[in-house]
Amino acid sequence: MLKFPDKEKIDRKYPRRGILVFVLLLLFALTLSSLGIFHVWYHYQIIYIGYKISDESERYQKLQDENRKLKLEFATLTRSTQLENLAQQLGLKTPEHKDIVIIQKAK
Repeated sequence: MLKFPDKEKIDRKYPRRGILVFVLLLLFALTLSSLGIFHVWYHYQIIYIGYKISDESERYQKLQDENRKLKLEFATLTRSTQLENLAQQLGLKTPEHKDIVIIQKAK
């Protein structure tokens, strides 16, 4: 038959065993809590960055649309017929030969 040692002998041999077990359990609980907090923070960061990417993509699309409109407006305004029509609306006319003055570069 097996004989187990008395509890008193074990307590005398390892007097701080209960404290050691408590400290180890506390460290284990803190480690699990830290991992849980890190897990939540990590997923929060993923969602936050996803929203930022979405916002920036939307902003990029708006800038692309504005750029396309500005290019179209530039092309429209730089056509010579459009410029002539605009000049006539503003009361401008083609200069006559006597109105042209040639300026020489100073030496």
